[in-house]
Amino acid sequence: MTTLTTEELIIDIPGRTPGVPLNLSLQPGQVWGVLGPNGVGKTTLLHTLAGLREPRSGRLLLDGNPLMELRRKPVSQQMGLVFQDRQDGFPATALETALIGRHPWLSPWQMESGKDLAIAEQALETLDVIHLRDRLVNTLSGGERQRVAIATLMTQAPGIWLLDEPTNHLDLQHQTSVMKLLRNQAASGRAVFMCLHDLNLAARWCDQILLMFPDGQACWGPARDMLITTALEKLLANACFLPSWMASRFLCPASLHSDHLYWFSCSKRFSGGIQMVYYLMGEFLCVQSRRCRITSVSPSTTRPMGK
Repeated sequence: MTTLTTEELIIDIPGRTPGVPLNLSLQPGQVWGVLGPNGVGKTTLLHTLAGLREPRSGRLLLDGNPLMELRRKPVSQQMGLVFQDRQDGFPATALETALIGRHPWLSPWQMESGKDLAIAEQALETLDVIHLRDRLVNTLSGGERQRVAIATLMTQAPGIWLLDEPTNHLDLQHQTSVMKLLRNQAASGRAVFMCLHDLNLAARWCDQILLMFPDGQACWGPARDMLITTALEKLLANACFLPSWMASRFLCPASLHSDHLYWFSCSKRFSGGIQMVYYLMGEFLCVQSRRCRITSVSPSTTRPMGK
């Protein structure tokens, strides 16, 4: 079981004063969600954890060993990263791209075996892109390319999964299947650490949350302690929040012009597909073109979301 810990870690963002030192511990079985507005350093943190950028100060320990002193091949056997953006330098099919995930396990000039091919094909099948195996990646849609990237990470099979907005470009069906896959990977003994913008996905699937604030402050811990209205009002002004797919209560602004967040209790539940609270209009809360009548409104300032 692979673990990644940070000791007094401060990421290096040029022109920005040091923020709060991060003392994180990514343990097997955990699903971490990193939340924060654009520009706070979520991607920089992810690249620092992967060893692609040096921190301004502090240390990273992979299974107790200083990350920066380890060779990249054993590191890539234990830790993998899905980037937010990818450049295709050379034409390659979806299958050839997924097979890149096996490179950390091969010696120089060694060809992929039948077992490697089967692992890659199974990953493409899991991500619902096996029918695209012979298509060039640069001809795929954004969502298809994203799923191929996650299939490549699955083919790599590291102990720690780092993902930068894994649901980027995905439709609702594939958002759910990808998040379910990540949860299952954690249940099998891996650690998952991902940057997200969707509070609903974080509340539904993550058990650990890291909040990164524009002023360099940060806080982290169990999701039930982090996803509270006081923290999110500071993090994302006027954010609309839905605790889970099956929730009968929603958190959203008290009005379209209010800076305060309120709980709204709805008179009915939906069986699935609810992802976002879009806007409040009169006495109806509009949720993905479905409406549920608000039965009560009460201020909420410290109550954990989803409770």
